Amino acid sequence: MNTLSFEAVVVGGGPAGLAAALAVARAGRATALVDPAADALPPAGRTTAVMAPQADFLRTLGVWPAAAEEAPLRGLRIVNRGDGDDEEILFLADELDLDAFAWNVPNAALVETLREAAARADVTTLPGRLAEVDRRRGDWRLTLDDGRRLKATLLAGADGKNSQVRRALKIAARRHDYGQLANTAKLAITGGHDHVSTEIHKAGGPFTTVPAGPAEVSVVWLEPAEAGERLAGLDDADFLDACMAQDRGRHGRMVGVEGRAAVPVVGLLAERLAAPGAVILGEAAHAVSPLGAQGFNLSLRDAAALGELAAAPGYAKAEQLRRYERARLGETRLVFWFVDALNRSVQRPEAVLRLLSGVGLEAVAAWSPVRRAVMARLLQPHVFSPATRP
Repeated sequence: MNTLSFEAVVVGGGPAGLAAALAVARAGRATALVDPAADALPPAGRTTAVMAPQADFLRTLGVWPAAAEEAPLRGLRIVNRGDGDDEEILFLADELDLDAFAWNVPNAALVETLREAAARADVTTLPGRLAEVDRRRGDWRLTLDDGRRLKATLLAGADGKNSQVRRALKIAARRHDYGQLANTAKLAITGGHDHVSTEIHKAGGPFTTVPAGPAEVSVVWLEPAEAGERLAGLDDADFLDACMAQDRGRHGRMVGVEGRAAVPVVGLLAERLAAPGAVILGEAAHAVSPLGAQGFNLSLRDAAALGELAAAPGYAKAEQLRRYERARLGETRLVFWFVDALNRSVQRPEAVLRLLSGVGLEAVAAWSPVRRAVMARLLQPHVFSPATRP
């Protein structure tokens, strides 16, 4: 069987891997994508909030599902739920002269649009799984489970938390099970949402609603595993009642549900992001709690940086790969530890911590420069400067 040769091979066909392969192809590199689920789509009802800088990145790649325009997020409400009344702060996009912070995009629509754009960009999609990974004479040699053989100058692993590429590169990763379960669903509502996402911080974990359409919200509800399993075991009617008890009438009544799922909340942080002729990105490199919707946006920033790397001279040489790693590892660690600390703090029921959290919210709410600074940090775009010479 002949060996197929490419300048770059991306392993992993989720949204992060698709975006990475498309960015590399748009940089002018002959690119292949190894996708073990090339014909599958994410479950109906699952959505992802794409922040404004990453939305701009997707648009430059020619990727923007029409469904995204149905759910712009123009406000972010943070609620501290203590023993008494809720304390809250509202961040508004127009304080930063933005039309929206983010757009809540259906995962299935995003994947379909990415696949179509990748095909237009001549990304070669290869259904299958890796069977062997080897490095010989400065190139990567890959064998798929059906016997096909590939050769690549640059190997990029975007193959998830249990990344085979990461293991092949001998990159260690810190993994932490938070002992939580995230229940997710899309709910039909009778009231409005004003294009405002609401994140309620409470003992056990946050309850978050995100606009998903004119009369719909996506729900992400984190609880300790035992409580989360009880929620997952409820029938739809009882689950809706439980959601309404947390929502406290903010969205009127919750009258319909689709796409229910329950997934463990696991954190992962790779010690390195690069090896000779290779990088890892997306959940192969980092996984964080759903708090703050930072996980997928971090993956898109990886993909953007990889595209810039691929456009540079000597893109697979050690100097360029070190630049990529320095640029991405710093931000990855910052986001990981910030979200980790936030997730641990909202699980703590002690009154002192709730009081301190409430005082912090009041201070931020009262001082608009602080509000704008917090919002600007959440919307921070990636920064990567490849060397201009090989």
